[in-house]
Amino acid sequence: MCSIGGRAIVVVLEAKSGEFGSLAKHKLFYPMEALREKIPTFMPIIGIYLRVQKREQDLYFNLAICQSARDDRGLSSVDSLRVTAARKIVLVGLHRI
Repeated sequence: MCSIGGRAIVVVLEAKSGEFGSLAKHKLFYPMEALREKIPTFMPIIGIYLRVQKREQDLYFNLAICQSARDDRGLSSVDSLRVTAARKIVLVGLHRI
């Protein structure tokens, strides 16, 4: 759990290293859905997919922030999981330390 703008948020993190493959939505979706039953309804849950790659002396951190939508019956599916933001952070020369 973390706080963004003073608001409590539950975070599910899937982290990998190496070359890109496809984003396995189910690895974020099912833990997010399991947590929904355990936390108050006012707390949002976000999924963060992190991929770290080493290139030369640099580290590349690729983040995808995901959320799932609910239909009018309150149900959700793996297909409803969408990337809402993506970021790339590069740490230059980190492996020289």
